[in-house]
Amino acid sequence: MRQSDLKLFIGYFKRYTLFQGSLFALSLILLLLGTALQLPVPLIFKEIIDRIIPAKDLPLLGLYSLIILVVVVLREVTLYFSKVVDQKLKNGIYEKLVDELLYVYYQLPFKKVKEKDSGYFYSRVFNEPAEVEESLTTTVTFVIKVFLIFFFGLIVCLRLSWKLTLFVLFLSTGFYFLNLLFGNRIRDYSLKFQEFKARFGEVAVEVLKSFKIVNLLQVVSPVKTILGYALRDYLGIRLKRAEVSGIYSGIYGVLSDFLPVGVFLFGTIEIVRGNLTVGGLVAFMELMRYISSPIDSISEIFIEIQTTSGVIGRIEEFKAVANGGGEVNIEGSINAISLENVTVDFGDNRVIEDLSFEFVKGKKYVILGPNGSGKSTLIEVITGLINPSEGTVKLNSTLPLEKVSKKTYFKRLSVSFYPPILLPTLKDNLTLISNGKLREIAKKDVFKERDDVKFTQLSAGEKQKLSLLIALSRENCDFLILDEPLANLDDVSKAFYWNLIENYSKGRGLIVALPSAEIDLGGFEKICLAEVGHNSSK
Repeated sequence: MRQSDLKLFIGYFKRYTLFQGSLFALSLILLLLGTALQLPVPLIFKEIIDRIIPAKDLPLLGLYSLIILVVVVLREVTLYFSKVVDQKLKNGIYEKLVDELLYVYYQLPFKKVKEKDSGYFYSRVFNEPAEVEESLTTTVTFVIKVFLIFFFGLIVCLRLSWKLTLFVLFLSTGFYFLNLLFGNRIRDYSLKFQEFKARFGEVAVEVLKSFKIVNLLQVVSPVKTILGYALRDYLGIRLKRAEVSGIYSGIYGVLSDFLPVGVFLFGTIEIVRGNLTVGGLVAFMELMRYISSPIDSISEIFIEIQTTSGVIGRIEEFKAVANGGGEVNIEGSINAISLENVTVDFGDNRVIEDLSFEFVKGKKYVILGPNGSGKSTLIEVITGLINPSEGTVKLNSTLPLEKVSKKTYFKRLSVSFYPPILLPTLKDNLTLISNGKLREIAKKDVFKERDDVKFTQLSAGEKQKLSLLIALSRENCDFLILDEPLANLDDVSKAFYWNLIENYSKGRGLIVALPSAEIDLGGFEKICLAEVGHNSSK
C-alpha cells in the first residue's frame, strides 16, 4: 500500500468520521466491549478440558456452561448496538460528503457540465460518497477491531505458549509482503473502474430518457448496441479488477489456511515435549480462530483502503475542477454589461466570433437568430456561466466579469432559460415566485390545484410559463435575461406574457432571445446572429 493512499484515507477519516465525536466514541466503547467478550470462552474451554473433565465435576461444568451462554448473549447484544451506531456514523458521513459535492457541482464551469450527462454527475455526487462512507466506518472499525483482538489475544497467547505465539507472528509477515506485491495494481484498476462506471451511467441515463423516440422509431436494437459498447467497457474493467483482486485473495487464503494447520502441528509437538497441555492447545486454537478470522480479512481491508483512496482521489479531483469565479464583490448596481471581441468555441466548433456589444440598464435588447446560431450560448456568456474562448466581458465598462464573484453577480440577474429547467415539484417552484400577483397567475395558469405534480409532467407551454413567472418575480436585479420566453405558447398566451415582460422589466435592462421577430419589438435594439463570422448588431 502506498503511503500517499494511507495518508489520504486517514485524512478523510479525521474529517468525516471523527467530526461525529460522541458517536465515534460510543462505537469504540462497544467495539472494546465486544472484543473483551471474545476472550473468556477459550480460557473456559482450557479449564473444562484440563480440570473439569478429568475431575468429572458436572456441577462446575454446568456453571461454566451458563457463564459461556451469558458471555455469548452479551456479545451479540453488543454487536447489535455496534451495527446501529455504525449506521448512524455512515449516514453522517454520507450527508456531509453529498452536501459538499453538491455545492461543488454548482460551482463547476458550465462548459464542464455541458460535456457530460446528468447520469455522470449523479454518480460523482451521490454514488461515490456511498462507497467512501462505507469504507470510512466499516474499514476503520475493522482495523481497530483487529488491533484490539490481536493485542489482547497476543497477551493471552503468550501466557499459553510463547513459542506458538512467535511462530504465528513469523508466518504473519508473509501477508505484509503480499500486499506490497499487489497493492498498486489493485488501486489502479479501482480508479479505472470508477471512471468507466460513471461513463456507463451517463450513457444509460441518456438511453432511458429516450423512451418515446426509441419506441416511436422502433430503434431498440441500435440503442442496445450503443449501450452495449459502454456496458462492455464497464464490465471488462470490472472483470480485470476482480481477476487481480482474486489472485491476491487466493494467495492470501492459502497463507491464512496454512496458519492454523501449522499452529496445530507445532502445538502437538509442544504437547509431546510436555511444554503444553491439551486444554492449552485447544484454547490457543480457539484464540487463533478469533484472531485469524479478522486477520484473514486484512487482504480485503488493504484492497478496500486502496480502492477507497482511489475514490477519494476522484472526489478531490472533482472538487479541484470547481470554480467559484473571482473574489471581487459587486458594489452597487450593474449599469452595463459589455462584450469586447467575444469568441466562443466548443472544441472545433466556433459558435460566436468576434462579437462586441454593450447592454445598458434601463434599455431593451433582442437577440435574433435561427436555431444553432448561438443565442443560448451568448446568454450563457452574458450570465457568466461560460467564459469566452477569446475576448472579455466587463461590468460597468471596467470590471472584468472573470474577476467577479459569481455568487454576487448572479444576485443582480434574473434569468429564464430555454428549455426551462426548474425544481422537481410545482410546490417547490411556487416558493421561488416572490411576487404575490405573479404567484396567483401561476396558481391559475400552471398549477391548477396540482401542487404535487412534478415539473417534468407539465406540458412544454406550462413549463415555459412557470420559468418566466419565476424570472419576472425576482426583485432587486439589474438585468432580466430571457431565452425564448414565448416558446410553446399559443397566441393568446404570447400576448399576455409579453405584456407581463414589458411591465416587469421597467427600470431593468431587458435582454430577450428570439428565433424571429414574432412579436412587436418596437423600442428594442437588435443583435442578429446568423452564421459564424456574420454576427452583427443593429
